[in-house]
Amino acid sequence: MNAPLIAAQSRDGALTTGGVKRGGIVLPFPARVLWPNGRTLNHKFKAAAFKKAREQAAWAAKAANVRVGDSPIPVHLIVKPKAKGPAPDADNCVSAAKAYLDGIAAAIGINDRHFAAPTVEIDGERTGQFVICIGETQ
Repeated sequence: MNAPLIAAQSRDGALTTGGVKRGGIVLPFPARVLWPNGRTLNHKFKAAAFKKAREQAAWAAKAANVRVGDSPIPVHLIVKPKAKGPAPDADNCVSAAKAYLDGIAAAIGINDRHFAAPTVEIDGERTGQFVICIGETQ
C-alpha cells in the first residue's frame, strides 16, 4: 500500500480548503442540498451543488497527488461539524460525501466502486470541514 499523504498547513497552522492534513484531503462542509435530509426547492440546485463539490474534491486530490493501491481502497471520513447545530449522523455523512468521493475517484483515474465502504469519525473540533483519507487511513 501507499504511505499516508504528507500534511500541509499554512504558516499560522490553519487548514485551508483543499489542503491536506493527517493523510487526508480537507474539504468544506457539503452543501445542505447534498445531505439526505436536506430540503431543496429545485433539482437544479442539487445538481449544481453536486457538480461544484465534485470539482472541489477533484482539484484537491490532484493537488495532494493521491495515489492508491489495490481494490478495495479504504476510505475514512473525519467530520468536523459546523460551529452551530448538532453533529451529523455517520450514515448521512457518507451520503453527503458522495460527490467528494466521485471527484477524488475521477482525479486519480478510477471508478469510485473500487472504494471500500467509508468509515466515519465525528471529530470534536467544530470547524465545518470534511477530511477524507484515501488509502492507508490509520
